Amino acid sequence: MKVYWCVVDLAVEAVLLFLLTLTTKSTGQVSHKGLCDHTITSDLSLYQHVTDISVDCAEGHIDWRQPYGALRITMTARRKKSPMRACFLASSIHSRVKFSLEGPKGLQYITILNNTHSDIKKEICFDSYDSVVFFVEVEPNSRTSIAGKLHIEYDIQKLYNKLTVDSMEECRPCTDEELLNAYCSSEYVVIGAMEKVENNQELEETTMHLQLASVVRQKITRFKRQSFHGDIKYTGSVVAPLKCGIRHGEGDFLFTGRMRLGKLRLQCAPLLKDWERLKHQAIKQGIYPCRLD
Repeated sequence: MKVYWCVVDLAVEAVLLFLLTLTTKSTGQVSHKGLCDHTITSDLSLYQHVTDISVDCAEGHIDWRQPYGALRITMTARRKKSPMRACFLASSIHSRVKFSLEGPKGLQYITILNNTHSDIKKEICFDSYDSVVFFVEVEPNSRTSIAGKLHIEYDIQKLYNKLTVDSMEECRPCTDEELLNAYCSSEYVVIGAMEKVENNQELEETTMHLQLASVVRQKITRFKRQSFHGDIKYTGSVVAPLKCGIRHGEGDFLFTGRMRLGKLRLQCAPLLKDWERLKHQAIKQGIYPCRLD
């Protein structure tokens, strides 16, 4: 996903970050659940404190209660110095907070959550070779409520390809090698047809509603069994970036991908006949990477 943000006065933001990091790091109460989920409760008696949080799990959430001061959230892949993608969604109750991306030139504004814009509905993603750092701060002069809460859902994905500035990279068809690996390791692998395709301009997503003849694998049950005129089939939906321009296609496909922030994201979708031909060739050449089924 290509993310657009406004560049604010970096000099002012850099000074703010420097001043905040000079203050106490104490937060009052911090609890962890398997180091993937964090709950922070601010100590309102402390002045403009910054809480540092580091996560390297594939997914998790961060809850910030009665937000005050700032959070500095560092997201890293468990395999260091490898390409990664960090994505997040957020929602806010009775609090006004600003999200920025920390970079070599300072802070770059992403968005503000407040009473009129209380959630981020469209996932925000950034790619990096090492880590992605988000700075979340309570807006100056805003009141901190004991009922205030900020909830962040995050996802960290290891990327197997080199990082690129090509905004259409995630729309290209999978290579034979990528497709073989996707079939073996994807969180979901299903076979079937597109029933309906819908575009959502606000979320910049295309949703494909599927009617499936076979579910090879699904890590989390999202494809449900249904009866169609006496035949048992599976139904469900997957999403892809709107910019990819996906349209309804005839015939049977192999769909593979993974769950990200509550939705099944599409990775590869070749025609079933093309996949069967590739699989047959790979087995014949001894390069099929899966355990034979």
